Amino acid sequence: MSAQHIEFLNPKHAITKRLALFVKTAFVAGGSDGGLANLGNGAMEEGSMAITIGTSGAARMVTTDIFTDVQMRTFCYHLKDEMYIIGGASSNGAIVLQWLKENILQTDDSLEMFFKLAAGVPPCCNQLIFLPYILGERAPLWNSSARGIFFGLSITHSKAHLVRAAMEAVIYNLYGIGKVLMERRNVNIIFANGGFTNNPLWIQMLADIFNVTVLVNDIEESSAWGAVMVGMEAIGMEIPVSGSMTIEKKYEPNPENHQLYMQCFEKFERVYNLVKTEFVRPEELVGEKQLIER
Repeated sequence: MSAQHIEFLNPKHAITKRLALFVKTAFVAGGSDGGLANLGNGAMEEGSMAITIGTSGAARMVTTDIFTDVQMRTFCYHLKDEMYIIGGASSNGAIVLQWLKENILQTDDSLEMFFKLAAGVPPCCNQLIFLPYILGERAPLWNSSARGIFFGLSITHSKAHLVRAAMEAVIYNLYGIGKVLMERRNVNIIFANGGFTNNPLWIQMLADIFNVTVLVNDIEESSAWGAVMVGMEAIGMEIPVSGSMTIEKKYEPNPENHQLYMQCFEKFERVYNLVKTEFVRPEELVGEKQLIER
């Protein structure tokens, strides 16, 4: 220990006096927003998965064993005690719809109107597939060069088809993450959270594509509530288990829709694998480089 450090330990030192003001203050280490979201929305038990869609998206599960995917498609990090979070994060969540609305369709339609249009289109959008990688992609691809593609456009497709294809694509990519997790674990419940839970159609897509029951509870800010729970436990406060959250909505999968979606998901993966070598590296795109520099 240096002389300077010893000086700081002197009860008369100014810093020591200031620190003494916090002698009864608890300092609690927090966690990542993803792990805290699992904790806050109840997706902690075996067989449960959390799906979050805001601007981006993620699929996560809690496990008691450390699991690293050989192909590095998913992550694994510590949550608390002997619990770990496994899953993956997608860069392309609801921002895909915002991009479609503002940059491509250039419409004043609200997102609510988008959802109404999409509801009038059957699952799989008459074979229209969209790769949603407008920001490149993290899990499960880990390809910053990936880009968005509408595949299968015909004269019968309309704005409604484009919207629904984008919504389905976001879920397809999360299913690509979830599928890796479900290779080793059974999932019978999905807890949905994030802004997309305000739209029943999008949550029903989630249930149908994963073929798993989806629950939405009344905890709007699940990450924040998870952080509160960590703090309460750290200082010895009792965490309310019963009655702390209420399941507001429950969505059961439609088996027929699931079969249709699986056919389209397989095409979704095939299209990406066919074109992935054609994507140009971000630094080679002059327009994007100039945009970043500005």
